[in-house]
Amino acid sequence: MIDFVRQRPLVLLAKKMFRVWRRSGLSGVRWRKRLLHHQTIGYAQWLMAERQQLSMERESLATEIDGLQNPPLITIVMPVCDPDRPWLEKAIESVRQQTYSHWQLCIADDASTQPYVRQLIESAAASDERIDVVFRESRGHICAATRSALSLSNGEFITFLDHDDEISPYALARIAVGIDRDHEVDLLYSDEDIIGSDGKRYDPYFKPDWNPELLRSQNYLCHLSIYRANLLRELDAFRPEVQGSQDWDLALRASENARCIRHIPHVLYHWRSISGSTAHADNVKVYALDAGRRAVQEHLVRRGEKAEATLLEFGHLRIRRSLPGEMPGVSIVIASDSESDIFRHMKVLQKFNGYSLELVVATTEHFDEMDFPDGCIVFPVDSEEAQSSRLNRAAAAASGDILCFMDERCEAIDAVQLESLVFEAIRTEVGAVGARLLSPGGCIQHAGYFLDFEMIVLHPYRGAPANFAGLRNRALLQQNVSAVSASCLAVKKDLFEQIGGFNAASGVFHDVDFCLRLLEAGLYNIWTPYVSLTMRDSLNDDTVESCQDEADAMQYMKTRWRDQLVRDPAGNPNIMIDHGLPVPVVKRT
Repeated sequence: MIDFVRQRPLVLLAKKMFRVWRRSGLSGVRWRKRLLHHQTIGYAQWLMAERQQLSMERESLATEIDGLQNPPLITIVMPVCDPDRPWLEKAIESVRQQTYSHWQLCIADDASTQPYVRQLIESAAASDERIDVVFRESRGHICAATRSALSLSNGEFITFLDHDDEISPYALARIAVGIDRDHEVDLLYSDEDIIGSDGKRYDPYFKPDWNPELLRSQNYLCHLSIYRANLLRELDAFRPEVQGSQDWDLALRASENARCIRHIPHVLYHWRSISGSTAHADNVKVYALDAGRRAVQEHLVRRGEKAEATLLEFGHLRIRRSLPGEMPGVSIVIASDSESDIFRHMKVLQKFNGYSLELVVATTEHFDEMDFPDGCIVFPVDSEEAQSSRLNRAAAAASGDILCFMDERCEAIDAVQLESLVFEAIRTEVGAVGARLLSPGGCIQHAGYFLDFEMIVLHPYRGAPANFAGLRNRALLQQNVSAVSASCLAVKKDLFEQIGGFNAASGVFHDVDFCLRLLEAGLYNIWTPYVSLTMRDSLNDDTVESCQDEADAMQYMKTRWRDQLVRDPAGNPNIMIDHGLPVPVVKRT
């Protein structure tokens, strides 16, 4: 952690901690300190173990490269403008040290004023015929310089390297293998970390597999992104209008047309932390924020989505959606044996006007039907009936287009939050939409599930204060997840029936099993922090132990969903959840 502090001015660290304290209090500061520990000291330990594992994989990787029938030529595009000499030297040398030899480095100097820049570039080009250069006569800034470098490209695939950053010696080899394994892949991206001026690496970003919802919230693809050249040439990339967020704009445009997008779960890019870089402080390049918002807004327009990209206070985006047509009918579905909980949810019917809303309750209690307000359906179920069966019966009795399953312990949902769920659930490509759930004390109870083979699910950020930002602010951003809790889950009714509802064989994991079947059908599940509900009681960490058929339920999940539990596509094989925090762990081979 000392090395990290040396890379950050004390005033900057103090400002960041003050913002954490102001948003999340002392508890947030403690969580932030734990996260900082894992991203520095924990990551240093991870790097040591990873180097040992890489030494064992080096021979097999080389064998796979040697076996490529048509090794692709990969172009690295590098716009240059007055970088510090040592960082430019290291950037170029990181390319020349690649274990994969089929590469081309295209450098465009954007009218640098420092004499050593031209000398260094010309010397590099003279010593390696794979390096092509162009010197611009006038400064055009990053987009124009990148286009100049692109004009030199001959590669089948193209990637980008900033003039003061570095790539891993195995970066291009990993990319070539990824390309060979899927001949339809048009876009690949890797994990990344930050490298200080002393060469120490920290703050890794272990990314999820393809996550379109997250990409609209932040440019999580960033470095290292690799594009098929034919696709790149079809895009109106590196437009001056989005300068500062040109990489985000390119990722969005490419994702709209790519046949296949693949994640390489290896740290292949090292982002230099120096004063003025976005690796040093997220808000240094203020001009880039609005450019990013415009890039996402244009993406939404191209997709025909009725939505607005709005800037959040910490620099990322929220997509506010509008209903494309009339408000669909909504059925709130609960299974409850508590008279007080049932009547609390009944009151929600009095707060909604202008569209169809009903409350469907499956209960073991017996009430006088005169007590029920209009729009409330209550029917008895057997006390021995499984929760999944109760919910299925209640859903069958519902007449709404959207089912919103609610835990009886949840506070009653309000109109704004219900509409936010509905506006997401109604989208064609979306399966289930889950909310953020809080404890009575204001701590996170549910922020989407993290799949795990041993435990079935883990709980990211459980116990953290509600406004804790988490790793790369992801605890505050809407994103795709593999599964969400049925304690607040919205889904189209016809889709619920098509998938087959909740499966009793999955026991207390009926929501996880249901969500995974949605993924299997080609749909995306969403967790949103913008719908935040408080539970009357905290969710029980020992829920499985209270289930009569816990062993059968776990065995069913491990048998049916083994691949997903071993490798959560919304997670990363390099991380695990430790007391609520995603922390580095050497991936299983």
